[in-house]
Amino acid sequence: MTMKDMLFGFEGRIRRRDWWLWSIATSLAYALGLALVGLAFYSDAWDQVFVAPAVIGSPPAELAATIVLQAPMLWVQLALAAKRAHDRANSARVVIALNVISVVASFLPPGRDIAQGFEQVAPADIALWALGAFNVVAGLYVLIVLGFLDGTPGPNRFGRSPKGIGGERADVAADVFT
Repeated sequence: MTMKDMLFGFEGRIRRRDWWLWSIATSLAYALGLALVGLAFYSDAWDQVFVAPAVIGSPPAELAATIVLQAPMLWVQLALAAKRAHDRANSARVVIALNVISVVASFLPPGRDIAQGFEQVAPADIALWALGAFNVVAGLYVLIVLGFLDGTPGPNRFGRSPKGIGGERADVAADVFT
């Protein structure tokens, strides 16, 4: 599998190892991009460099820069997740939907702190907390299913085993760079 197919294609299967390595590498690249955006917008305060991505209500340029960074990161993460779901003989729809919902929710502002008291909590805050709780559960589900559960041994409807079980080895991480 070429690097282009690995990072941008939605066909085929990949091993857990490859999913972990590529997910970590692309996440580090994304974090570096966010740090550079932070430096561009908050050059006078180092502690603002590693802030969370911009949310709705942030200055338009900062929000646009975050979205420009997020779009390719989302595509790569969805492609990796789809191939990993295929290795487990599952459709990628659930994993893709959970990832998209999580990313869209990341652009929403957080709800008010509960320390202010329940009498000051608006229904919108409760909805934001519920969405945050959903994101945590969805993230754990994706992490466990894609990162820790083994794939289908042998070929399945999505292709040959990336481990070479039940036939020739289909995809090898070293093939990505050839």
